[in-house]
Amino acid sequence: MPLFHDGERQVQQRAGEVDDADSNGRVIADSIMPAARPFIARQNMLAAASVASDGSPWASLLFGPAGFVSAQERSLNIDLQKLHSDVNDPLWQHLSLDSRLGLVAIELGSRRRYRVNGHSTRNADVLELSVVEAYPNCPKFIHRRIPKLEQPLVVSEERRDGKLSDYDRQLLRSADTLFVASIAPDGMPDASHRGGLAGFIEVLIDDRLRFPDYSGNSMFNTWGNFALDPRAGLVVPDFAHNRLLQIAGQVELLWDQPDPNGRTGGTGRFWTVRPERVRAATLPVAITWETFEASPLSPQWK
Repeated sequence: MPLFHDGERQVQQRAGEVDDADSNGRVIADSIMPAARPFIARQNMLAAASVASDGSPWASLLFGPAGFVSAQERSLNIDLQKLHSDVNDPLWQHLSLDSRLGLVAIELGSRRRYRVNGHSTRNADVLELSVVEAYPNCPKFIHRRIPKLEQPLVVSEERRDGKLSDYDRQLLRSADTLFVASIAPDGMPDASHRGGLAGFIEVLIDDRLRFPDYSGNSMFNTWGNFALDPRAGLVVPDFAHNRLLQIAGQVELLWDQPDPNGRTGGTGRFWTVRPERVRAATLPVAITWETFEASPLSPQWK
């Protein structure tokens, strides 16, 4: 089986980064490496990518105390009794119909993250993910924060068909962190982190969202998926108000764009999302975030 699919190869070739991709892609495995297992067990946040009934990706966040997730060589388990669950998140409906699930265990305080994609099974107590692929990611563009989980919250939500509210636009324009879900051509969903200085997300006049694409690990997993299936799921945490914003929509990849203010850090690449489904919700648990520093690698524009 090739290391990269056709979409990833197309993007790598156009970016001129095939050799770097081949080198960095050696970390991709069909099992969770031993050193990653205790790292995963320490986490209290996961980003998740699930598949909706129409085949489109959806992005979610999962929270629980350290130990709510555990990992073995070939599987990752989420203790549903410890999970602070948002039962109304479309994630759960998706998993009841489609077992495919992509996860990122991310420790913002140490700028470490580990991706695990596979097929899930669920009983009353445990959601088990059987590993198809797993690998670490680089620490680029992660802003250092340490969460303290406090009391559970009653989740409230608002759903809108492609309409952004004033709150949505304000959050997006001030955000420095988001997670994006995409779908690979073999059907496996993938969750990934994106970060930048506050303001790196632009809300255009027609409510399309524009994001810079910075220089990364050269594998172009997300862009490669978009090249073949231009649909995205986004989840943007509101660290200050214990809320999040979830968006699903259509993607456009933009190459060789004018960038006089240096928003892309020199790549000249942007991508846009046209919102089609929007969900704003409170988190299922109150979290106090201790913020330390922004990523020193985040491009600063004029």
